[in-house]
Amino acid sequence: MNASSESETGFGIRNIHQRVQLQYGEEYGVSIFSRKGVGTTVNIRIPARKRRLFVEDDQAS
Repeated sequence: MNASSESETGFGIRNIHQRVQLQYGEEYGVSIFSRKGVGTTVNIRIPARKRRLFVEDDQAS
C-alpha cells in the first residue's frame, strides 16, 4: 500500500495493513487490486504457522 492509495482504501484497511507489518515485517500486509467493471481482489499476506492436527495422549491405555 502506498500513500496515493490510502484515500481510496479507507482507514480500516490501512490500519490492518500497518498492524500486520508491525507484527510480521514489511514483506507482509494488505494489497488491493481493482479493475473497473471487473472486480476487486484483496490479499492479506501473513506467515503460516504449523499446527498439530492430532495430539498424542500420553495417558492412553
